[in-house]
Amino acid sequence: MLAPIRWFMWVLVRILLALRYWVSIRGKNEVLSRPGPYLILPNHPAFIDPPNLLVRLWPAFKMRPMFLETNFENPLFAPFAWLLRGIRVPDTERASAEARMRAEQAVQSIIDTLKVNENVIIWPSGRLQRDGVEHIGGTRTVADVLAAVPNVTVVLARTRGLWGSSFSCAWGSKPNLGRSFARGAGLLLLNLIFFAPRRRVTLTLQAFGPSDRPEPIREKINRWLEEWYNSDFPQEKPTFVPYH
Repeated sequence: MLAPIRWFMWVLVRILLALRYWVSIRGKNEVLSRPGPYLILPNHPAFIDPPNLLVRLWPAFKMRPMFLETNFENPLFAPFAWLLRGIRVPDTERASAEARMRAEQAVQSIIDTLKVNENVIIWPSGRLQRDGVEHIGGTRTVADVLAAVPNVTVVLARTRGLWGSSFSCAWGSKPNLGRSFARGAGLLLLNLIFFAPRRRVTLTLQAFGPSDRPEPIREKINRWLEEWYNSDFPQEKPTFVPYH
């Protein structure tokens, strides 16, 4: 019953995003030649990179996303979390015993999903880039998951071209997700929908088996992730694309 709805929503969102973003993918065939399950770990330059990754990768990977539940409290976005069987994680910046407990439950859900050979996508930093550099910090989710499910193939995903978007922090402050989407819809209408300038985005994928990555210790894993995400540009310069 849900499968046709998922495919319909995928087609709809793919068409809408294609009106503004021209995405090229590198390395997908090489990744798919490796055995699953796949734990996909992208960098996070802007609020708009998760939708672009999901529509581009979902047909091949059918992955379950881990997402910050506060971003999907809006009735407009909540159905997408349900359709994608999203794994909800609370905002741990609002420290509480309940938030920590639910965050641990979310990590266990990821582990259980991978153990039944389903794929998962996690944004390791858990926050938007602030300066054009991916900082993982002290988060421990990836290390904990890899320690519990060492046989997964890790797929690192690096998005370039979105730093400078109105969905990014390149303008000096964290954008409001709902207002940014509303503004984007308005700009598409002003451009008569089909004539908006496209932002060129590159998505690079690379797979790592258990022997290709560091042991699942937080400090080693996080340093390895930061080095890979920032290996092409130590600090990405913002790309600004005309709105009209």
